[in-house]
Amino acid sequence: MERVFNVYTYTYTTNKYIHEIMKCTLLKEIFEDCLALSSKFVSYRVSSVQSIQGAKLETKKNTLTITTTNLGDSFYTEISAHVLEEGMVVFDLKKALEFLNFLPLGEIEISLEDTQVKISQGKTHGYFNIYPVGDFPELPILEGKTFPLNQQLLEKLPQVYFAASKDETRPVMTGVYMNALNESSLFVSTDGFRLSLLKVNLQEKFPKTILPATIFQEIVRLSKRGDAVSMMLSPEDRLVKFTIGKVLIYSRVIEGDFPPYEKVVPKSTGTSITLDPHDFLKNIRLISVFARDDADVVVFDIAKKGMVMKPKAARQKNSEVFQNVESFSGDQLKIAFNYKYILDFLNTVSADQIILECTTPTAPGVFKVSNNEEFLHIIMPLRTEETTE
Repeated sequence: MERVFNVYTYTYTTNKYIHEIMKCTLLKEIFEDCLALSSKFVSYRVSSVQSIQGAKLETKKNTLTITTTNLGDSFYTEISAHVLEEGMVVFDLKKALEFLNFLPLGEIEISLEDTQVKISQGKTHGYFNIYPVGDFPELPILEGKTFPLNQQLLEKLPQVYFAASKDETRPVMTGVYMNALNESSLFVSTDGFRLSLLKVNLQEKFPKTILPATIFQEIVRLSKRGDAVSMMLSPEDRLVKFTIGKVLIYSRVIEGDFPPYEKVVPKSTGTSITLDPHDFLKNIRLISVFARDDADVVVFDIAKKGMVMKPKAARQKNSEVFQNVESFSGDQLKIAFNYKYILDFLNTVSADQIILECTTPTAPGVFKVSNNEEFLHIIMPLRTEETTE
């Protein structure tokens, strides 16, 4: 029986447990770490394909491999192990992770006994259910161009993907849009209320593509281990493969047209202020105590003498916080934002100074980082009585 799930096509025999005897020994801490990474690519949703709720283990020569998939994304890695019997099995990794968490550091033995996987350490044994191996999809074989992702780019990507939407009903907005622009490579993400844009000069220009922001998040996290990172794009298969040391991560290319982000970027600047990021973060947290009661809205009253932040008018008396400005140009202006978006921005970027540029109370606010022309973040303003009067 052949079925197609998103990008994967594979054949399986229903309810047939195809497995081989396997046995190996390895360090518990290494196995647990790799199994925890692989668990992020497991599907826990109810599905007719039960095997994708587990992890596939395979022993070959001196290697144990772990593979997981949710039919949209896949994970694969190799671990050095002392292999006593070569074989393959798909088992319940969720319960195995709980069990491993309570075991002390040291060597463990993994084996297949009858219809269960057995994990042993000394006189302690745990038995875990297995799933049909025949149901588990094979990893795709891709052909395409490979792009190296240097550490400089990987360190900047969090400034982009944090602004992507979490709403899967609009897939294109859950991704990071990539494209070549003149001499730069462009990275953009948006959830409709905010937008991050990064331009980086790279030797290799990325083709116009939208990739899941969640995958970039995992790649950046894994890159901190120090391994080289590369990305292979397969236009025909509409797939991407990331290689990070001995880890392979496969994902889908998101289909659809990315929103016209150029229309959101203001062409001119009316009012501009420079802020100390640490002071700004502290003050946003202060005013958030009161803004939570008023739909998370904070009104910025920007003037040359400084900026007053307060919740939107809901009572006769309002709490307020004063923010010093290090520089000011333009006209006095009132503009309102959702403070949570500003907190996300400040918690993501690292800078000596933050620049806020506004044109009108209803036009997007542009947040920039000092001495960095490559990056900008846009937050859409909110209409309030104070800003529209």
